[in-house]
Amino acid sequence: ATLAALLLVALAATSAWAGPKADPVIKGKSVTKQTLASLLAAFRASPGFSADFREEKRMALLAAPLVSRGAIFFRRAAKGSRALRRRGALARHVLSPSRSITVLDASAVRIFDGKRWSSLDLSKRPTVRAFVDAFSTILAGDEAALSALYRITFTAADKGAWSATLVPKAPLLSKVVARLVLSGRGLVLSSLSVHEAGGDSTTMTFTSVRPRRRFSAAEAQRLFPRP
Repeated sequence: ATLAALLLVALAATSAWAGPKADPVIKGKSVTKQTLASLLAAFRASPGFSADFREEKRMALLAAPLVSRGAIFFRRAAKGSRALRRRGALARHVLSPSRSITVLDASAVRIFDGKRWSSLDLSKRPTVRAFVDAFSTILAGDEAALSALYRITFTAADKGAWSATLVPKAPLLSKVVARLVLSGRGLVLSSLSVHEAGGDSTTMTFTSVRPRRRFSAAEAQRLFPRP
């Protein structure tokens, strides 16, 4: 799985990565610290999210980028512990170049390659878990977790447009990832870029975004499958 693929299939920060919380840097005219807080509060109030994506992975060793397409889904858990309700579940359905489904809920990632299921235990992969926190904590609206993991530069523009640059705080993570950049307009995410310390990058662009999506029981079973 690519870096952005992993980034789209897990959430919730671990205390191992937590550091001193710092206020985000805010840029733009007439912008206050409440801008980021208000955006995350709106995400917290959303029951779910879905979007189509196009992922482009650029690597120094490859002449052309690797491109994949599919859809992602996020739903907030209706029952369970407070932590579980906050985390919800994420699913990434790749449609091309080959089909696969990756689902995260609680602390495990399940991957279906079209033939069989495999799993990734996030508790044993703290670096991977830190990677995936950025996107998911935005969707979950978890400002405390986001600030614990990253130094945040939040830029607000006209008509609700915004961008957020996240620089990892943990030394181990910063050796692998230089920064992550997310952009959007209101609750509609536009793109997510992951810039690795070695120079490689992954950019995901989103279309057909539904930022307040509710899933029926049948949809939840189909889009967030279990082995």
